[in-house]
Amino acid sequence: MLPWQIWLIVATFLAAVEILSATFVILWFAIGAIMASLAALLGGDLVIQGIVFLLASFLLVLFTKPLAQKFLETKNNEVKTNLEGLEGRTGLVLEEINSTTNKGLVKLGGDIWSAASVDGQRISQGDQIKVVRVEGVKLIVEKL
Repeated sequence: MLPWQIWLIVATFLAAVEILSATFVILWFAIGAIMASLAALLGGDLVIQGIVFLLASFLLVLFTKPLAQKFLETKNNEVKTNLEGLEGRTGLVLEEINSTTNKGLVKLGGDIWSAASVDGQRISQGDQIKVVRVEGVKLIVEKL
């Protein structure tokens, strides 16, 4: 097997590992292996191929990885989903919220939830509420 073919096999292996790991580091070494394959095709000996591989990989990691991460990193203002998405929403009290009896129901969107008030206050049926947090399957709410 020719050296340039070996470098392509190495590049393919590294690319596969990158796909499986999603670390976004190994990709640069796969590209470095492709560059070393080109050096082998152009007649460079094993030392030159190794230098091309290491130099290309190092430079790619050094200069492009931070740039790529800047575009790929997630922002803190992502859309909240599931239970996180309930915080801050408003709803209607269907059954009085009473901390002494540990009862209370609210309607939020199309769903009915058990609820407790944030400070133990009673919130009457028909009042508007705002969800402060979720504890298990119970909404902790405050009166609007």
